[in-house]
Amino acid sequence: MPWRISFEIWGEEFRPSRVPFTFTEQHDPGIIGTRGRYRGQPVPYGSASYVVPPTVRNAERIRHIVEIIELVLPAIREAGATEWHVSIDRFYYAQCNEEYSLEQLQMSPNLLTEDAYKATFDGRMTNVTEQPDACVDIWPYVRLVQQSVELPQRVVERELVELVYRSESGHYDHVLIPTGRHNVYLAVIVDRVGHAIFGHRILDLNDLYNLDERGFPKHDA
Repeated sequence: MPWRISFEIWGEEFRPSRVPFTFTEQHDPGIIGTRGRYRGQPVPYGSASYVVPPTVRNAERIRHIVEIIELVLPAIREAGATEWHVSIDRFYYAQCNEEYSLEQLQMSPNLLTEDAYKATFDGRMTNVTEQPDACVDIWPYVRLVQQSVELPQRVVERELVELVYRSESGHYDHVLIPTGRHNVYLAVIVDRVGHAIFGHRILDLNDLYNLDERGFPKHDA
């Protein structure tokens, strides 16, 4: 049962030729299409794909693509890409049972619901920002969600953390990363027991406490 894992990238102004990386397939905007709806016409967008080589073992393919793409993702963004995703294709002719390890699943971003987020508040939350005892490197995960949460590039490059709070049992850390908007943070939830990232959620204190953009209470008209 063969399978194919690839990283697909797209953008109206995306020029993969500007990315210092060898994609499996790529084209800049304006190339004359050879198939599909733009056959014989200039294609109005750029795209690229990287397919994991068959020499990489199945169990290592997701890790391989995460580690490879993480290094060039800033250049991909700078080249004009606006959309990207991992594509997993499985080809089979009979019964097919697909399994992924816990580590592989943890590489997939998890946007927490409000209930799931609140469930990680276990008793009193303590400020542990000054305690250098992180059990997980959160930044590969943060880079995966950077575009979807509109996180400034400088925050990622400098690995800026505003605050870290720990649940009373020590099970969860809430790592608050500044988004560039006053009182709005990317909250990355770290499962200290499982040594993994549980997920993330946007924490908007202005909305939560009915504050204006300066952090002052709003007054009803």
